[in-house]
Amino acid sequence: MRWKKYFPSIFVVIIFVFFGSQFALIVYNAKMFHETPQRVVPKNYQCTTVRQNPETTVKVGKKVEKIIYKLQNPKQCKSARKLICILLAGGCGHGCLIHHIGICLFLAIGTNRTLQLHFDTPTYTKDQFESAYLPLSETCNEVDEHELATSPSMQGNGSHETTEHHKVVKLEIEDAFIPFTNFAPLTIPTQLKSALDGAHDRPHHWWIGHVLAYVTRVQPSVKVDLKQLKRKLGFSNPAVGLHIRRSDKIINEAEFYSLEDYMYHVTNLLGLHRAGNSRMNVFLATDDPSVYKEALRKYPTYNIMTIHENSLSALWKREKQESFFGIVHDLQLLSECDQFVGTFSSNVGRLVYSLMLVKSRKESLTVCSLDDDYMYYKRIRRYQEVLTEHKPTNASDEIELQVGDIVHINPSYYKCDQRCFGTNARNRKTGFYPAKKVKEYAQPVMYRGFGWDNDL
Repeated sequence: MRWKKYFPSIFVVIIFVFFGSQFALIVYNAKMFHETPQRVVPKNYQCTTVRQNPETTVKVGKKVEKIIYKLQNPKQCKSARKLICILLAGGCGHGCLIHHIGICLFLAIGTNRTLQLHFDTPTYTKDQFESAYLPLSETCNEVDEHELATSPSMQGNGSHETTEHHKVVKLEIEDAFIPFTNFAPLTIPTQLKSALDGAHDRPHHWWIGHVLAYVTRVQPSVKVDLKQLKRKLGFSNPAVGLHIRRSDKIINEAEFYSLEDYMYHVTNLLGLHRAGNSRMNVFLATDDPSVYKEALRKYPTYNIMTIHENSLSALWKREKQESFFGIVHDLQLLSECDQFVGTFSSNVGRLVYSLMLVKSRKESLTVCSLDDDYMYYKRIRRYQEVLTEHKPTNASDEIELQVGDIVHINPSYYKCDQRCFGTNARNRKTGFYPAKKVKEYAQPVMYRGFGWDNDL
């Protein structure tokens, strides 16, 4: 046939197009990673030190783990009250997925239900998720298809579930979800609040950490992998965790920060652990393979560790299984560090912070975010409690504060560096006020599934 004589030419064109597109992608990524204008950021921006009494928090934490485990493992699954969480978000990354499951677990604990997961997303499957993480339940892990089809959607109002009389309810979780009960991030079980009173600076963040820590309990095989990786890397504490997220993140969601921006904070944190002339440990997780080489060249006195294969798979094979395990490994090792530097615009950055609050056995933990304050999408309103009286100065945009006032931070001004912007619940006045005169407020809510039994 005539077309056969054109086959060599067609083959050459195909090869040229394929490799040409790959080369263009490399050039594009290089441009994004290294030619993006670097902006100067305040070097003390968004570093927060969280303090705790480890003797108390570790003891209470073990009890919390038992409570969640007991609720998630009913003796008779068929007769148990259940919440089927339907995960829908197709573009949801790893950190996003864990936070979405956390939303459902908050609701399940608050309404005294066992949580079951149903994956309806092209990004992740249940088998893939459980290849790295333990099932949420050992006794009630498989969703009944009939219950999935016939159960009503969960509904609520404040601290009341309006579908309470249904034994099984379901809930679709996607980006547009808005909390309809107070069983959500930034609240804390009433039963837990007094136990942590004075023992932790951020008890509601600590509670979030324990909910997400239950979701991210790793399989025994992953524990073996982590042990081998730590031996290969020479991973040891004290160490600072460093997460640098770029690639698609700086295209649509976040700004570019240079390695120097991150390392300024790393250097300060390493000073907390400096002993003699020993090299300081930094564990680096990134989706930009060039960052590790740059760090070795510019900071030769630091012991910078990274799993190089993970940055490559995160860049080129994000949808593959090896990338999935790569982020699992990075996430676990970052959370085992003593301090953390990253960005809270990233779900992974916020997740690392949450898990560190659970794993830390030290009296203080410092985290530095180069962009946002800590947040949890699908949260309730963020509140602060006034510690010191404030009278407005000459600034006409400030409001008066009295000790004990509760202030709601305006979502449009969520960053709270030197000054915050919110509404005083006492007099309904809205304006700015000094950040140093308030502290984060943990709103207590009665979680019905949180049985604070003395025998646990």
